[in-house]
Amino acid sequence: MERLSFGHGFVPRIGRHNHRALDRALAPPGLFGDEPSDIPWVIIDGAWAKPDTPLLSQLRDLGVRILVDSQTWRLGDERTWEVAKYAALDHRPERPLTLSDVDALVAFIKAELEWQLTLGADALLLPGLMPKKDDDAGSRSLTLAAEVAMTNDVTIGKPIVGFFGGHSQSLDLINSMVGDSMIQLLSAVYVQVSPVNPMTDSVSKLIDVVEAVLRFERDGIPVVSGHLGALGGVLRSLGVSATDAGLGSGETFNAKRLLSRPVRKDNDSRGGPSGTRRYVMQLLRSVDRKQWDALMSVDAIRGFLDCRLTCCRFRTVHDRTEWAREHSLRSRVAEAVDLAALAPSMRASRQVDILQAARASLVTVNTSLQSSGHQTMPVEHVENQLAALGRILASQRAA
Repeated sequence: MERLSFGHGFVPRIGRHNHRALDRALAPPGLFGDEPSDIPWVIIDGAWAKPDTPLLSQLRDLGVRILVDSQTWRLGDERTWEVAKYAALDHRPERPLTLSDVDALVAFIKAELEWQLTLGADALLLPGLMPKKDDDAGSRSLTLAAEVAMTNDVTIGKPIVGFFGGHSQSLDLINSMVGDSMIQLLSAVYVQVSPVNPMTDSVSKLIDVVEAVLRFERDGIPVVSGHLGALGGVLRSLGVSATDAGLGSGETFNAKRLLSRPVRKDNDSRGGPSGTRRYVMQLLRSVDRKQWDALMSVDAIRGFLDCRLTCCRFRTVHDRTEWAREHSLRSRVAEAVDLAALAPSMRASRQVDILQAARASLVTVNTSLQSSGHQTMPVEHVENQLAALGRILASQRAA
């Protein structure tokens, strides 16, 4: 089975709330030197997209490769049937998926893979389950789905990406999968750890998550690390093939919380480029609208955090809030492209420089915020990522 390459390694997650931002970012060069973003792969929300969704044909015409993720792990919980897009999914199972009902699970795996083919997926993402602590549902569902895909006539010739769900307190279960003969037949593995929050997780937890993901890479299997855009620079600098995230959102993951919280109400139902969160490259974090307004109210900060990418070049400070999703996309891509341009041996040291620069930027910004009477920005994510990366590099040198 061919191994997949994910280019520079940032894969945006695209759905109802942000698809127009992707449309704009892929526009052809303009009169003022505007260039389309380098986006080799995207992950499309399979519970939102339809075969006639215009974006899908445009992506194919532009040579952008597609993975389809319906987040089918949600279908292991009965509350998912209360979510409109899953209730409307034609091939949804009649009841929550479990490993105890293998026939129903196999039937759904086949139906989901056929749905992805209908949407024009360039590689097939296997359905999988998210485990609880000390539960091997993630590894067992991956093995079952891989067996189904490898023996299914309709999937022959298509690259297969396995879905591995792992609980962050039971990451040692990944060891049972590394080296498995069935896993070796996959083109890549999508690893989803839960719960994980790179903005607040401890140094030790960050190290555990990174090392768990790297186990597959060291075994020769490319990895897409799910919903870890906030840790993307660290992961890619150490050799992880790709990370994904939404546009200013979806940068952390907690399966239990996602299942229990109410469905988001969003007036921007057309998927426009606006959004409630904006990624700030200099600080290596996304901020909400209130935080952004506070930052832009301070003269000393406004120029310091200026964006010179296409998304913001001809817009005022206030206009930029309305184009937060496109800005987040272009910023994440720019970061990934710059890191990927370096030789692999130079990327980790470059990421250390990036984190140290962000730490210095946060000191500058927080000094100005505090003197202006505003609440300061958290610095924990940068300090913890620096410490985690340093310890991982030290252990690699020792080995």
